[in-house]
Amino acid sequence: MLRDVDTRDPMAVATQVRADYQSMFVDADRLFIPQALFWAFDCFTGRHQDYLPIDARYHDLEHTLQGVLCLSALLRGRQDAGDGPRLPRSVFELAILAILFHDTGYLKRRSDSTGTGAKYTATHVDRSCHFAEMFLTSKGYRPTEVLSVQNMIRCTGMGTSVTMIPFPTDAERIAGMALGTADLIGQMARCTFAETGKLISRFRPLRELSPLLAQATVAVEDHRFREHRGVDARGLL
Repeated sequence: MLRDVDTRDPMAVATQVRADYQSMFVDADRLFIPQALFWAFDCFTGRHQDYLPIDARYHDLEHTLQGVLCLSALLRGRQDAGDGPRLPRSVFELAILAILFHDTGYLKRRSDSTGTGAKYTATHVDRSCHFAEMFLTSKGYRPTEVLSVQNMIRCTGMGTSVTMIPFPTDAERIAGMALGTADLIGQMARCTFAETGKLISRFRPLRELSPLLAQATVAVEDHRFREHRGVDARGLL
């Protein structure tokens, strides 16, 4: 299932994802995909009344569009292959919402004038879950639906043990795992990934992380880091 979609163009992504959605579900809501992407577009471009436009150089709107395109392809491909259990339409829709909001934790409030959203790297998953709860509740989603979205968002946490997330159904667990996969490979599927500076710009925001995070990493990974010259001979014994 080859596709050539410009992931800088929200309308192009919406068209492909809606095609996947409608091919999977005969009762698909034709307004759901454009509405969901419109919500994400507004949030990432500063049209939310409480939040600034995204300023994290890697976890931007394009990354989110790459992720949703990849997730849609994974879930459609799984269904076309006949794998079970079959995902209900409601789970597909919640998964789309989850990946659209999975990096909203990098958004800064309008009162936040220091640094970029990259400073929230260590806490962005929890912040994304909170943002999703606030936003989706305002749109009339039920608490159980919001919790499902939050569970799926938690699948994107690098240190998360997915088996410990309390998914109520196998279908939601599968969708969550697909979402975590899409988050990692969505942008790398682009042939221009290594040419656009993404690999470099991903690491620039690390300067803004709290010094406490760096100290904690050193303490766990190599507590004698400042005492040796690059290789800890004692640690090799």
